[in-house]
Amino acid sequence: MEYGTARFRALLLEYDRKSPTVLTEAAVKFRARPGYFDGLADLAGDDADAVSSGATWLIKHELENGRRPTPEWVRSLAAALDRVGPWDAKLHICQSIRFISVPDDCRPSFHAWLLPLLDHSRPFLRAWALDALCRLTGVDGVLGATATAALDRLTEDPAASVRARVRALKKEFPRSIG
Repeated sequence: MEYGTARFRALLLEYDRKSPTVLTEAAVKFRARPGYFDGLADLAGDDADAVSSGATWLIKHELENGRRPTPEWVRSLAAALDRVGPWDAKLHICQSIRFISVPDDCRPSFHAWLLPLLDHSRPFLRAWALDALCRLTGVDGVLGATATAALDRLTEDPAASVRARVRALKKEFPRSIG
């Protein structure tokens, strides 16, 4: 990669997984370099939790600020999904899916990755995995059978954050395939 992967990774290792200051500073320093955004997909699956979490936070940040990934980039992220370990890195990816146009050939990878997260011990991760699944399978306000079943099941989730996300999704996706 052309943007200085080793130096960038070293900065991500300093991330305490709480304060994004080191991440925003790294983004300012490296964002304009060729390969920066492409490299984030690879770093999402890094063995070091701080690197994986930091890279996925930066992915989410870039997408929230208007960056639109190429299909090739999405394929790189899909290839890294099984290596993403930290719960917060998984959360960042789930929160990012709303900004990503997932190519048809990548949908099964994302779908399979999301399903176990619906039962994760962390409520926010359950809520955002459901959101991502609905966005992945929803077309024109209609949800597929798997997302519909998950939405119905999580209506009774003990966590208020999950139930709130369910209510929001039911408003956004009023029709479903049953």
